[in-house]
Amino acid sequence: MTNEAVVTKPYWINQTSPLFAVEHQLISGNLKDTAVIILNSGFLHNVGPYRLHIDIANLLSLQGYTVIRLDQSGKGESSARPDVSGLEAKLLDYDEIFQRLAIDYGISHCVLIGLCSGADDALEIAEVRHSVSGLIFLDGFSPVTNWYYANHYLTRLCHLNSWLRYKIRVRKSSKVNVNSSSGMTMSLRRWASEESVKNVYESVLNRGVKALAIFTGSTGDYYNHRGQLSRGLSVSTDNLTEIYFRDATHIYPLPAQRRLLVEGVASWVRSQFPG
Repeated sequence: MTNEAVVTKPYWINQTSPLFAVEHQLISGNLKDTAVIILNSGFLHNVGPYRLHIDIANLLSLQGYTVIRLDQSGKGESSARPDVSGLEAKLLDYDEIFQRLAIDYGISHCVLIGLCSGADDALEIAEVRHSVSGLIFLDGFSPVTNWYYANHYLTRLCHLNSWLRYKIRVRKSSKVNVNSSSGMTMSLRRWASEESVKNVYESVLNRGVKALAIFTGSTGDYYNHRGQLSRGLSVSTDNLTEIYFRDATHIYPLPAQRRLLVEGVASWVRSQFPG
């Protein structure tokens, strides 16, 4: 997705450690006072899977938002910070990029977007940086609820063949001792404490932060129906929008699914932060 009305500008911030970012902005026209910062996930760089972050940035910048695709410390083009890691490094990254946005464009608050571990990073930052007024989680955290288990087993009861296939697999595995895993699942990513992450989520919502949580069918080991996150929280979820793309996969490899996600994100930002 490209457009001549948008200028893309890569740059380095070198206050304490080389930090690489790519800025998307309208060439002319009024800019909104809300910026959007897209955090990379895992060891992926700021382009995102299948150029997902570029597509989101281009569409949002066309709507008047200044958008930053950020390589966090130790990821992509950004060097790891010496003697600093974990949350401290994430906060330094955020502070440096937000300070630049505030000085250059008068930005007063921002929306953080993250996929998978990037969603976890965004939540940690938002808890202690009150300039974060919006969060977009792509396959982020959700507590496992009783409704999750009910839906999980009901689905299997409705598909007797799955039980039969399971029994065959168990019978075969009992004959062969193999300590291997077939493919990567979301179960490889676990939070240190579900209760502690839930408390952070509730604290952020209580502060009035607006959140969009989008889940895909790849999260079936901890999320399997729309509304599960809202049911699992003990605070008001008036500021929480929850979407479930059951047929989509974690990194959105299909163009139609990717387009649906990008348009959904842009629509939500425009409605919640009209500027």
